[in-house]
Amino acid sequence: MKRIMIATTQIRARIPTARLKKVRGILSGLGTDTSNVINMMFAQIERDRQLPVEITGAAPAEDGYEYARREYGLTREETDAFSASMHKEVANARKNGTLLEIK
Repeated sequence: MKRIMIATTQIRARIPTARLKKVRGILSGLGTDTSNVINMMFAQIERDRQLPVEITGAAPAEDGYEYARREYGLTREETDAFSASMHKEVANARKNGTLLEIK
C-alpha cells in the first residue's frame, strides 16, 4: 500500500499557561491532544467557512493583580514593586536613548 504524505506546517499561539495545562489534561482524558483539536477546528472552518463554535459575550475582564497571582504566584505588593521597577527601567532607557518607541 502506497503512503501519501501531506505537507504540514507548525503554528504557534500564545495561551495562558494555566489554561493550557487544564485543557491538555481535559483533552488527554478525551483521548486527544491540542494538535488534533486544532486540526479538527481548522477542517470545520475550511468546510463550513465559519467558526464551529458560537462566540458569546466577552468574559469579565480580569484584573491585572489576579492575572499576576494566577500566572506567576505574585502578591499585590510584589506586583506593585515589579511595576514600579519596570517604570523606572523604562524611564532610564528613554533618558539614555536606548528605548525606541514604535509608532
